[in-house]
Amino acid sequence: MENSFMESPCTLETIYRAVEKSLN
Repeated sequence: MENSFMESPCTLETIYRAVEKSLN
């Protein structure tokens, strides 16, 4: 699981930005 997380760290950022946009 850790490898998957390190392989695609952008996913977390993308989700965070998507949530921020949804809130705004």
